[in-house]
Amino acid sequence: MADLIINNAFVICLDDNKRVFPCGGVVVEKGRISYLGDSKSIDKNFNSANYLDAKGSILFPGLVNSHTHLEQTILRGLVDEKSLYDWLGAIYWLRSEMSNNEAFVSSMLSCAEMIKSGTTCVVSHQSAKHDEVGVKALDQSGLRGVIARFMCNYSESEFSYVEDVKTSLDKTCKFIEKYNEVNGRVRCAFGPIGYPYALPQTWKEISEKAKQMEVLVHSHISENEKVVADFQKKNTSDVNELFKLGALSSNTSLAHGVFLNDNDIDLLAKTQTSIIHCPSSNMKFGLGVAPVSRMSNNGVNVALGTDGAPSNNSLNMFHEMKIASLVHRVYNRDPLFPSVMEVLRMATLNGAKSIGMEADLGIIALGKKADLILIDWEPSLLPKKGIISNLVNSASGLEVNSVIVEGELIMQNRQMTKFDEKQLLKETTRIQESIISRIPEKLVG
Repeated sequence: MADLIINNAFVICLDDNKRVFPCGGVVVEKGRISYLGDSKSIDKNFNSANYLDAKGSILFPGLVNSHTHLEQTILRGLVDEKSLYDWLGAIYWLRSEMSNNEAFVSSMLSCAEMIKSGTTCVVSHQSAKHDEVGVKALDQSGLRGVIARFMCNYSESEFSYVEDVKTSLDKTCKFIEKYNEVNGRVRCAFGPIGYPYALPQTWKEISEKAKQMEVLVHSHISENEKVVADFQKKNTSDVNELFKLGALSSNTSLAHGVFLNDNDIDLLAKTQTSIIHCPSSNMKFGLGVAPVSRMSNNGVNVALGTDGAPSNNSLNMFHEMKIASLVHRVYNRDPLFPSVMEVLRMATLNGAKSIGMEADLGIIALGKKADLILIDWEPSLLPKKGIISNLVNSASGLEVNSVIVEGELIMQNRQMTKFDEKQLLKETTRIQESIISRIPEKLVG
């Protein structure tokens, strides 16, 4: 008997063959898709105590948010209308002042928002002070994800949580050893803040440790002009320096990449390093538009992320897909790039590839993990003939009805199954009021 059957849905596989089953479904056994086909065949050959009639819904691969900061969400809207460095100083001070419980509630708030808009897997660059909180939130919410522990060793940085090289490495290794794949859904990673804020010695050590431990490295790259200009004065770049340190690889994903040059792109492609595109965040701070067209044309894997809620101000991947679709068309004056299929891949298969899980996630196919979402046929998605375009250009995320991770329903009919959403919202209000009362006026004025 199957563990779960989802049937009578409009199935969009998103695979290379662009398969669609107008009335089809999947059979799930041990968290994976064991059968994919038309509804009649499933009803004839399979049965399960857990039968989900998805008539009136689209069955689609779960979305992958490849870069965010779970614990920041409770700070959304508190520090707006500032330049990047003023904003960073305020947000990182506030984050460091949060208790573990406050950071946990904030992380759960992130999970709730993402689940309700169709995300099934997330990569969080998590505060070193609240690293275990991220693991706990993913575990309790039911989401799949990667928690990359923040690492900063540059004593003159604007970041308030700085550790020396040895302490940073020791604590991160212990964190990874303790929590990596503890429940099969949650993985841990090295999370250097970026170069040069994580010192060269740290990057060297990380590169070696990551290979030994077979874990990921997640960081930021070429995000703002100030850092890029400092490298240009030395006829180099942060990408080039990381390449010389041996820090680029298929197990490395780097967020932003707004100011990459042609040589940087060649190095990223050569090393199979992924770039995580965060268009809303880059636009909010007036930083610029990442050269996604050049990266894609040169073989760089480009995935999509929201960044943290205070810098977006949303964790909704449907929103991010539309922004990604439109900004490059106007930036390049090209109505054909990116195609809607390319954008959908950025939010699914490319995200899976950025964390080394393309064999398990990103499309609906036999043997893949059953990380799936059901999307209702709301007026915003009709007519059906244009559904691929409509998912990118028309969907709000509110059309998501149910979310399945590894065959388990973590949201059904818009109701969370793993935690009490109403209680979470009460806690959020209480905690935010406490946080606001502690903010020095100079940070928000």
